[in-house]
Amino acid sequence: MLVTAAGQGIGKACAIVFARAGAEVFATDIDDEAQVYQQFLDRQPMGRIGSADAITRFALYLGSDESAYTIGGVHVIVGGMSI
Repeated sequence: MLVTAAGQGIGKACAIVFARAGAEVFATDIDDEAQVYQQFLDRQPMGRIGSADAITRFALYLGSDESAYTIGGVHVIVGGMSI
């Protein structure tokens, strides 16, 4: 079974139903990678995607004397997505 636009909505629902019924499902999405990336980027409050370097800098901060007053916090590093 080939299901197009299986990444969302009714296409996704159909792919799940067929798979549960035992069909071998090949799910594709019609959007190209550049378009999907841009759509994801457009939803980012900071207007950019986070990087491993940003996480590294935060870890270094936590390990430094600069974070001496930081105790018991939960640090969510999502670039504003939870706001």
